[in-house]
Amino acid sequence: RQLQAQVVAPQLPPTPDLPGSPPPMTGPERLILEHAILCGALEQMPETLATMAILPTQMKMVRLLGQIHGLDLDRHDIKSFFQATGAGLTAQTVQGYAARLAKGVLGRVMGGSARPTVISTPAAATAFATAYALGQVADQFFARDRNQSAAELKAAFEAARASASAIQATY
Repeated sequence: RQLQAQVVAPQLPPTPDLPGSPPPMTGPERLILEHAILCGALEQMPETLATMAILPTQMKMVRLLGQIHGLDLDRHDIKSFFQATGAGLTAQTVQGYAARLAKGVLGRVMGGSARPTVISTPAAATAFATAYALGQVADQFFARDRNQSAAELKAAFEAARASASAIQATY
């Protein structure tokens, strides 16, 4: 029984806090971070697949954040939220192409040595920042009973995306 209990719920040794390591997160913050990291990783896929995978991942994150705040959002509600923040499909597609173009130019300048081995490509950083900003704005928006204007949402999204770009390298 003791062995079975250890297998079912193994006791992990405490991990030491490393200097500069981010604190563990729970709740909406963890949900947002996990989805942002996933979107950054998905951006490493070929462009058509990345576009098809990232937007549904972001939509799922927004729906889950709504559920945390007691809201049952449908597809129309989520699309309206994306459009109000300025992070609709068209905007994200244009950003993705611009980031891929920058990556291609960087690859040619460096003689083809710029391989997407880590999540440091411009497209991946953009995907991370966009998803993280969407999550932060959605969490705040739903917590405030959805009473912000589109202009306020766009401003909050741009500010959140700027701060997300700063933390992207950490994750």
